[in-house]
Amino acid sequence: MGMRKINYVIGILMLLLAGYVFMTSSTYPSGDKTLGPAFFPDLAAGGLVFFSISLMVQTALEQGTSERIEGPGVIFWMANGALVAYLLIMPILGFLTTTPVFLYGVGMYMAYKAGEGKLWWKKLIASSVITTGALYYLFATLLNVPLP
Repeated sequence: MGMRKINYVIGILMLLLAGYVFMTSSTYPSGDKTLGPAFFPDLAAGGLVFFSISLMVQTALEQGTSERIEGPGVIFWMANGALVAYLLIMPILGFLTTTPVFLYGVGMYMAYKAGEGKLWWKKLIASSVITTGALYYLFATLLNVPLP
């Protein structure tokens, strides 16, 4: 399948997904003097609509022949395998235990694939722990979202 066709298919699928999100979030209760629980899903769906339409318009305006693209490579499958493993292990070991390990592993793999001479392991450890702490503080403390 050519790149142009793939862009149109992806654009249409994302518009359908955005429509589903809008329909689902319309059933959420509205908050008085607050943004309400539908704000973030509607914001994300609006962004999805904008970028889907942008992709289709850009594809329509492009000149030239369409390229043939290959299927997903090894990196795609490894990243998805790591994500599935993370999602399966997180409920058992907890967010604070598994997230820094996952972030560190993904960072090391990306540094290795980028051909970095040094793997910057100290910076990766620090950024993994800080990112996990910031996410925990944001969701568990500020937004009162329970994390495993």
